Amino acid sequence: MKPWAQYKDGNNFTRISAREVYVNERKEPGEWRRKEYFSIHSNPNQRFKMHHKRSSKGKFYFAYYSGQDLLLERYGGGESLTHSLYKEAIGELKSTTIFFGNSENRAHIEITSTELEKEVKVKGNTYYLDVYLKFRSTSRYDLKWNGELGIEVHHTNKVDGKKLADLSGSNIPLIEVNVNKKLAYRYPEDEITLQKEINYKSFLKRYLSKYIWATLLNNPSTRRYLEEENTVIKNRLNVLNKELEILVTREKKRTEREENSAIELSRINKLYRTECENSRICLNEIDRIKNFSILRFIFFKLFSR
Repeated sequence: MKPWAQYKDGNNFTRISAREVYVNERKEPGEWRRKEYFSIHSNPNQRFKMHHKRSSKGKFYFAYYSGQDLLLERYGGGESLTHSLYKEAIGELKSTTIFFGNSENRAHIEITSTELEKEVKVKGNTYYLDVYLKFRSTSRYDLKWNGELGIEVHHTNKVDGKKLADLSGSNIPLIEVNVNKKLAYRYPEDEITLQKEINYKSFLKRYLSKYIWATLLNNPSTRRYLEEENTVIKNRLNVLNKELEILVTREKKRTEREENSAIELSRINKLYRTECENSRICLNEIDRIKNFSILRFIFFKLFSR
């Protein structure tokens, strides 16, 4: 049971609620019940035929025609309105700031073009990105990602399994954006109107144009980015090598000074010891002379009588 669908209006598809079909049918009997209705998938290859019904409790809804079970299972059973409007709101942004897990790792981007349900073929499998965009940025991601980005909106189904494994090996940068519960669609889904959708998307765009918190799923690098990064690393190594050479030279000079100081200290100690030895000899000689003089004096006194 789905409370919304879309119908072809000329060359365009217009979303409509099951209740709106009932109201319009009362105004134009037979006109709205005969229309062909489809699921609200953006990708034409994922739109399934639906018909308008009324439950036993008087609720209006759309149901899938039988015979589409395998395709429905393949594409996840349909797309929620919240997921669809979130995706459309992102696709209509002109600019935003993307935060990759923390406030330090971010990139402000100016969006130049967008495409919903971008078809991507990887390893023989076909996937559809919720939003694919081209952007300009003064951040490193402009060169790193060549100004392109894929976005998956996470409402009920995360990107995982084989899809994640395949897309992680592609050249397309990919982020996953969680639907913020605080920004949830505030109206019961069986009371959807086009004007309410427009108002809700305007509300979302005001919020999302300020910032988008995202999980980085695939982070490839262009050849030019890697070459420039390699140049930056080489320059840093050259600077570090020069600083190391300066430190080695300083250490060598310090060692030489210490060795010279040790030699000078040894020389001074040797001189000191020599002087001390000379001083000791002198003192001994003085004592000898003094002793000899005393003996002469005593001798003189004794024998001078």
